[in-house]
Amino acid sequence: MEELIQKEQHRADCFRLLAASLYEPNKKLMQEEGFFNSLKTSLRVVYPDALTYAEQMERSFNFYSEQELLIDYAALFLGPLELKAPPYGSVYLERDRRLMGDTTLAVMEYYSQSGLTTDEDFKEPADHITAEMEFIYYLIFIEVKSIQDGALDRAVTFVGRQKEFMKRFLTPWIEEFCEKIRDNAQTQYYSDLSECLLMVTKHTTIICDETLNNLMKKC
Repeated sequence: MEELIQKEQHRADCFRLLAASLYEPNKKLMQEEGFFNSLKTSLRVVYPDALTYAEQMERSFNFYSEQELLIDYAALFLGPLELKAPPYGSVYLERDRRLMGDTTLAVMEYYSQSGLTTDEDFKEPADHITAEMEFIYYLIFIEVKSIQDGALDRAVTFVGRQKEFMKRFLTPWIEEFCEKIRDNAQTQYYSDLSECLLMVTKHTTIICDETLNNLMKKC
């Protein structure tokens, strides 16, 4: 069981760190915190096929100036003109591609049902890519805590919630989102990031199934 716990902790870190990489780039902070070493370590354990992209991310991140990264980040995700890669699920899932649609409200409801409220300091809609990635991190965190407490039925429930959330809210738009990043990025860093993000999210359901099988054997 300890091996499963360690693997799931690494999987949680993959989501947490990839979410962090989608915030405004800060070279000093990421270098001081050993961001890429942590990401590579966790990917190596859980998502080895994505490791190459993380290595490329590190090289390209170090190659560009912070100003170049900030300009690309703003053009992709912020505007002020048309966003080249809108980071909001509703833009891809709503029929009229509008922000803050019914799917956004459904995401907020899912957060609430899972015992989570949105941080007041977080000013983006609930279906922003960083919020959804950090929500998966939260679900894995609760899963791991439940395993450590011997509450395996609760752990199974939270793995199931990961699968359901991915299927309903994240998987349906993540590929198009990553494609828009790849097609519009002016730095190699964001292109590499899109490939790493897609690889991790595409394999998550399979890993959830493996985790469920392991937990069911112990129940």
